[in-house]
Amino acid sequence: MSGSIISARGAQQLVNALMINTTLLRLNLSLNVLDDDGARSFAKLLKANKALTALNLAANDIGNPGATSLAGSLQMNTTLQVLDLSLNPSIGNSGVNSLCEALKVNRTLTQLNLSGNGVGDAGIRSLCAVLKNNTSLTFLALSDVTISAYTVRAVAEVLRVNSTLNRLDFLGNKVSESMLAGVESIADALKVNGTLTNLNLSTNVIDDSGIQSLSEALKANATLINLDISNNGIQTSGARSFTERHFRDKIAGPGCQALFEAGFPNFSAVPQIAFQDFYSESMNMTHQNTS
Repeated sequence: MSGSIISARGAQQLVNALMINTTLLRLNLSLNVLDDDGARSFAKLLKANKALTALNLAANDIGNPGATSLAGSLQMNTTLQVLDLSLNPSIGNSGVNSLCEALKVNRTLTQLNLSGNGVGDAGIRSLCAVLKNNTSLTFLALSDVTISAYTVRAVAEVLRVNSTLNRLDFLGNKVSESMLAGVESIADALKVNGTLTNLNLSTNVIDDSGIQSLSEALKANATLINLDISNNGIQTSGARSFTERHFRDKIAGPGCQALFEAGFPNFSAVPQIAFQDFYSESMNMTHQNTS
């Protein structure tokens, strides 16, 4: 039902039907015009429906009032596992703060997407404070938001202590000149993190210094499988240094091959030849050592 131009009135009619439905598990209503009234209707649904496990309300003109209503229902709901509220730019700090209150008591939600919203430093820091103790969320998307390096460090602190999050999408964030300090914090957290398997840091402003910090982190990290650092400010020298360290010198473990395959081929600013040679060479060396 994505992109069907469903309004708040249509949402109410749909909710009335779903109140007694016990079979529908996943509902995608993205790219409609539900607005806050429609969100309130679905908040009522979440209080009563015991079947729905995934709800996508992305790009629906929902603001803080709608997010607050949904958050209130999440404090009572025990079945919803996936909630997508991305691309609702009117959801700001107050709406996210309400969701934080819900996450303090909700034990079933495992995936939350808040990308492309109007949340800022205060809201994300509140979220980070809750995630330090949350034991249910496994996937969090916080992309395309405007934050400071101080808040990036708060996200890094979550990675340092949280024991359940295994995927973090943190791409396209407008951190500008302060991103280096933030990346260094994330890299330090990865040295001790034991659960994260997928990290997307693409389309930020990570430069060669940032890739150096991440490179150091990969020596100690034993769980990260996929790292996307495409579309950043990494130059040929940074890519060459990384491949020399992790493929020619074979400092990192077997997870580095997956890292290369997942991240490096997507580099738009770095010629592939700059690291492809080292990758081929390292694979040849590995083959020779195992034959």
